[in-house]
Amino acid sequence: MPTFVDLTTRSGIEEKERKLLANLSAMGRVIVAFSGGTDSAYLAWAANRALGANAVAITADSASLPESHKRDAEAFVERFGIVHEYVATQEFDNPDYVRNGPDRCFHCKDELFTRLEAVGASAATSTSSTESTWTTWAITARARTPRLRIR
Repeated sequence: MPTFVDLTTRSGIEEKERKLLANLSAMGRVIVAFSGGTDSAYLAWAANRALGANAVAITADSASLPESHKRDAEAFVERFGIVHEYVATQEFDNPDYVRNGPDRCFHCKDELFTRLEAVGASAATSTSSTESTWTTWAITARARTPRLRIR
């Protein structure tokens, strides 16, 4: 059974952050799906604090990402010294995304995570076996746990 943290006090919030940093540290290396929004920005900051260069924030670079959002994301990672990369995504090639239905966000995230899996696998094959684990985190309304672990 999960333990709940009291978020009504400063000490409760600090306890929750300590748990997050400990969990991230235990992962060793992470890829954060970084949209530039509040949730993923906080996770990128926390991962950087816990893991330094072993945490990489990756942003989907596509026609659906406005230039202003890219500038905001770049300013954030620069301010906090977060390793940041872009990965090209092609969600507009998917008719289910272009249809603009209620599941559009699913198709966009699916495209992003397909690309992030490739990034993680590529990094895993280019490092020694003791350094080859990458955990990819998604911050969405439905996915707040690690999606994959590549060995």
